Amino acid sequence: MFHLDEYVGLPIDHPASFRKYLLERLIRKTGMTRYHLLDGEHDAARVAEHVGQEIGRTPVDVAFVGIGENGHLAFNDPPRRLFDRPALPDRDP
Repeated sequence: MFHLDEYVGLPIDHPASFRKYLLERLIRKTGMTRYHLLDGEHDAARVAEHVGQEIGRTPVDVAFVGIGENGHLAFNDPPRRLFDRPALPDRDP
């Protein structure tokens, strides 16, 4: 499993850490033994390079990514200028 987003500078014991979340709610509960977590406490460029190399060596069978309300995947937010227009009116569900 590859963890693909984390806050830079955030320690693993912080409540908003995605590493903490994945360890507590997925990895430990399932007994998963093969995973790569992004270390938000170290040099972000080196961490990204390392996980990029690992992904390049490993076939990816399936991806589970969050889709945000503005259409972003994971933390890959579109540029702010896409949202500089008036909001659409609320619609009934």
